[in-house]
Amino acid sequence: MSHDIPDRHLGTLYLIVGASGSGKDTIINHSAKILGRMFVPLKCTTRKPRAGERQGFDYNFVTGPRFKKMKLFTKYGVYGAEYGVGTKLLERLRQGFDVFLNISNRLTEDIKKRYPKTLVVYVYVSQENLRERIMVRNREDEKEIAQRLERARENLQFISNADFILNNNGSIIDSVTAFASYIMHNRINEELII
Repeated sequence: MSHDIPDRHLGTLYLIVGASGSGKDTIINHSAKILGRMFVPLKCTTRKPRAGERQGFDYNFVTGPRFKKMKLFTKYGVYGAEYGVGTKLLERLRQGFDVFLNISNRLTEDIKKRYPKTLVVYVYVSQENLRERIMVRNREDEKEIAQRLERARENLQFISNADFILNNNGSIIDSVTAFASYIMHNRINEELII
């Protein structure tokens, strides 16, 4: 990061983590409509588009060879596919935008070292609700559902690393309100620091 910009004028990088199906993207997308001065980077992936997904809107779908040549801020592999996020988010952070990034739990420690003004938001959903949500979206077979639920249980070990735990077992209105309130609290706190 540029050392000529005071830390308080840099944007905050929010890493939104939690199990697949916990509602991370839904919370991010709804909050993006409410909060100003924020940026949601488009991730690239080597997996094939699912029904209803659009190139350049949901993801930047790329081939494996192209993915390897891309300049990325961070990357990870999950469920047999590669995912990555470009470096445009660094430009937005320097401009004072907050950045919301749905990312793997396993990357949070490394990213915090690289960009200290990072906060981790863990989106928590019970196993029962998670199974129901995954089944409702009708994208995975029983074996894939079992894999995702097992991964969700494993990911609970990361909950203690979170700066904020967002319980998303209730209504989306309550979850978005709690998330947006957390962001606004952080911004107000920063503005009032003398």
